[in-house]
Order: sequence, then structure tokens, then C-alpha cells
Amino acid sequence: ETGAPVPPAEAVLAAALAMRGRQMQTPPMTSAVKVAGKKLVDYARAGKTVEVAPREIEIYEIEAKPAADGEYALHLAVSKGTYVRTLCHDIGAALGCGGVMASLRRTEACGFPVRESITLDAVMAEPEPETLLRPVDALFAAYPAVTVEGKNLFRARNGNSFACGAGEGLRRVYGPEGEFLLLGDCRGGEMRTVKSFFEV
Repeated sequence: ETGAPVPPAEAVLAAALAMRGRQMQTPPMTSAVKVAGKKLVDYARAGKTVEVAPREIEIYEIEAKPAADGEYALHLAVSKGTYVRTLCHDIGAALGCGGVMASLRRTEACGFPVRESITLDAVMAEPEPETLLRPVDALFAAYPAVTVEGKNLFRARNGNSFACGAGEGLRRVYGPEGEFLLLGDCRGGEMRTVKSFFEV
């Protein structure tokens, strides 16, 4: 953007690494973030600019590899709401040469990697496509599992809190037959329901 030459690779890599951690980021005018009930991109299409409050994001991991003359491939793990094109702009601004995003490919979302995805052709060719669906508890695979029975099972099925000796934090809660009941939050020896998934 400034017309300045791209700095040496070492400087680019250092600027990228400096972006790790929590920070405030302002959504771009081409985003779907709403201001006064209207998307920013709609304002942009009308040739208008509005004030947008910055939001906290987190860059968990970032790696930059030279890809071509003056171009770099970024590999990122970021929090929800992170705009990668804005991050590219910010890295370029820090270097004084400007930066833009040429392409973007999401390789994982919510713990599901792209290598485990299924093509539309495969879905269309499957006589029973519902068999391709993952069980709902797969979304919470990162959290430890807890099995309940007896009084605790009764309380869980009725939306009440129940005793929990599984340690603090979020847990997948199952019934004695292995049925997924709910996502719970264990605090102070008591499990409270975050979201129920069992059939009534």
C-alpha cells in the first residue's frame, strides 16, 4: 500500500510472530458485522464509512513461510471473529510496506479438519446420506466424558444440577446406556446443564 519494498524474510516472519496473543481488531468495512442493524458491507456498497468498535480476538498460532517474491503463506489458528485480511493488512502496516490477502482456505473449524470433510458428490451418491452425519457429541470431543445414573441421571434429565466429582470445567454427560445427555459445567462439586441434547 505504501509502495515501499518488502523487507527481508526475517523481518516479515518476526512481524507475523509479533501478532500472537490477544489483541483488539477492527472488523473491515467489507464484513457482515452489523452497525445500527445494517451490515458493514452494505454501507461500503453505498460508498459510506461508519465507525466500528474494535473487538478482542486471539491469535493462538501463526507461522509465515515465503511462497514467492514478496509473498508469504500464513498458517493460523485464531479465535472466532478474527478477520485474516485485516491481520494481513496489520502485518504490512507494521512492516511499512503494506499487505493484502490473496487467498484464504479454512482447514479446520470447531475441531473438524478439512481432511475429514465429505464432498457434495459423495453425499449425493450415498443412498442413505444420514449415515454420513456425525453424532452431536462429536462437537464436544475436546471435553472429558462423565456417566451418570440413579438419582443423578434423574436430576440431569429434569434440568436440575447434580453432584459431580469429575473436576472443574465443561463435561460431556452420558447416561448408563451410553446415550449423550448434555454438555455440563462442573463447579464446586456440582454439575449444571449448559445444553441438553436428550430426547424428551
